Amino acid sequence: MSIFSANFEMKCRYVDGIDITSLSMEIMRAVQSRIKAQNILAYMKSIIPETIVNKVLAVVVGLFSLMFLLIGLRWLVDPSGAAGQLGMPLLDDVGRSTQIGDFAAFFLTLGALILFALVTSQRIWYYPAAILLGIAAVGRVLAWAVHDAALALDLIVPEVIIAAVLLLAARWLGKTG
Repeated sequence: MSIFSANFEMKCRYVDGIDITSLSMEIMRAVQSRIKAQNILAYMKSIIPETIVNKVLAVVVGLFSLMFLLIGLRWLVDPSGAAGQLGMPLLDDVGRSTQIGDFAAFFLTLGALILFALVTSQRIWYYPAAILLGIAAVGRVLAWAVHDAALALDLIVPEVIIAAVLLLAARWLGKTG
């Protein structure tokens, strides 16, 4: 066994004293109970009028869109504040240009995709936004597992939750075609 694989196994096993193997088993149990969760959602839809569920979901998704658009605009107007909000310094020279351009593009695109989905009621617009957030979450986990970055659960969890809400919105609010 190489040093890399031993370190990787140790990192993958424990995070801040938490046994990740046990945590992953809990996640697997939760995935296995997905059918129960779907039944709960179906029950909720049966007792709450669909129009109310759709309106609440549309408001929540609209707030996500607004949040991402504002974060993207902040990268253009106040990049040092936006960088600090994400726990990073504002870089210099070409790094600054890349940082501002890429982060503004990421957040503005994310907000615009969600807004397009709401305005057009086309479910296809929700998927790229959910994919962007999912890839960001996976990238953070890989950065931790492979590149000695901090495990940013405070950023990963909201990304996963928002991606899940967007997929739910695609199913409930979006139309095909």
